[in-house]
Amino acid sequence: LLGVTIGINFHWERKEDQRFLGALKLIVEGDKLTAINTIYVEDYLTSVISSEMSATASLELLKAHAVISRSWLLANFNKETT
Repeated sequence: LLGVTIGINFHWERKEDQRFLGALKLIVEGDKLTAINTIYVEDYLTSVISSEMSATASLELLKAHAVISRSWLLANFNKETT
C-alpha cells in the first residue's frame, strides 16, 4: 500500500509505503478505504517485534517483547472497533 499513515496521533506520525504478508482485503465505504490483513499470529509477532525493537536488543528483551505482544494481541483479538 502506498502512502499509509503510521503513528497516528504520535509525534512520529508520517506516511510510508508498506508491504504485507498474508491476504490483504480492501473495503471501500464512501471516501473511506479500510485494509484488513489476514496473517498467521507468529508472522504478525515477528513483524511487530522486528519493527519495534532494535537489532542490538538482547535475546531476553526480545523474548519479553514477544510475550507482551502476544498477550496484547490475544486480549484484544475479539474487541470490536468503531
